[in-house]
Amino acid sequence: MMRDAEARDVIRFAIESEFKCEVVTAGSVTRVIDTLLEGELYDLLVLEMYTQSSKLVRFLLSVDSNAPLILLQSKDAPSIPGVDRMRVLATLQPENAVAGIRAAIKQSNLNAKVTLDGDPSEFVRIQTTLLMKMVPLDADVFIRLSPKKYLRIFQSGDVFSAEDLERYYLKKNIPYFYCRVADRHVCLNKLKAIVQKKLTEGIQPRDVPGLVAETADILFEVMDTEGMTPEVVSFAQTSISAVIQGVRLRPQLSGLLDGLDMAKGTYRATHSALLAHVASVIGMRLNWVSNSTLEKLGFAALFHDSTLKSDELVKIETPEECDEIGGYQREIDNMKQIVLNHPLMAAEVIRKAKDLPPEIDMIIAQHHERPDGTGFPNKINHTQIAPLSALFIVAHEIVRLHLDKKLTVKEILVQLPGEYKQGVFKQIIQALRTMTDVVEV
Repeated sequence: MMRDAEARDVIRFAIESEFKCEVVTAGSVTRVIDTLLEGELYDLLVLEMYTQSSKLVRFLLSVDSNAPLILLQSKDAPSIPGVDRMRVLATLQPENAVAGIRAAIKQSNLNAKVTLDGDPSEFVRIQTTLLMKMVPLDADVFIRLSPKKYLRIFQSGDVFSAEDLERYYLKKNIPYFYCRVADRHVCLNKLKAIVQKKLTEGIQPRDVPGLVAETADILFEVMDTEGMTPEVVSFAQTSISAVIQGVRLRPQLSGLLDGLDMAKGTYRATHSALLAHVASVIGMRLNWVSNSTLEKLGFAALFHDSTLKSDELVKIETPEECDEIGGYQREIDNMKQIVLNHPLMAAEVIRKAKDLPPEIDMIIAQHHERPDGTGFPNKINHTQIAPLSALFIVAHEIVRLHLDKKLTVKEILVQLPGEYKQGVFKQIIQALRTMTDVVEV
């Protein structure tokens, strides 16, 4: 903001000609306030300090503005109360404005806004609603302008609030932000702290699946780019602890979608979080209640589709369903192979990971088998399927039919084919039907 129109034009030209940015000018305090009230977020404010500027300073303090300031202040300008509480990069004499503003922008690194030709594998996607809970975050935060172009909105060390992010979410309809993969430990540690705090405070059991689904999105983003790192395993352990705590307090299947907002996360995240919950409830009903058993089921739920990189693939139940998607035959055949092999490939990823309990790979390898031997990839029947795998298969079927067909658990149990009344599968179904919220009809 400067009162002199010619001076404003000179400064705008100087900044835009050297830095990749857009400069918005205003000639009065009222105009500045009106512009800021429109909801746009600005990376830098250049303000001329004179008597009326006190009104603008009070406004900026009232809205908790975190935008850095460059002040243009002549020697005889009045002192403005409250300026000492704001983030001032530089105070300049008006006659030195152009050179001083250039130097301040370079020194603060505000000019490093756009990453051109950025490799998507270098960035981790974070839901805006989840990032709101993670502030303050000691990492650069970007929005994606195109598949290979990222704009940095906040710099590591900037003080920004959930309200700043909400403005992007509501006004610009930006559901995701991005951080560099190199900052993944910052993001995962922040999420771990959030989950652990909720566990300490006593999270409501109905809210656990929603919390795990929301945080699983970034877990999968990191896993897809970095693999099964110790950080991924450690964060998964925290999420599974939340599931176990919630299920021990409320071992019920009623109200499965309570706390789950499908619009906030991917199908894979929601599907996996719900599966961890359902499998643990069934384990409790069978009196398979040790922490080690429930942890195995939880890890299997989070990682059973770890080699499927899209929601479209996760939703496919059998390789034959690929024919319904359409496309070139070569693409369909390739998709079929990915679906057919993913249980064994995901199991192999788990086998190579460190510090994971045994049997998780077995559960994952068998999670698409069926009691009558019609499943895949090995077409084994109920006499060869391990008990924990059988439990997981039933839980997987409940989650699939509940999410995709909107069936209640009672309806699902009635519709399960007769093949599920064999061997250990029969024991699992009978245990489910004895639950107070599920009865046979």
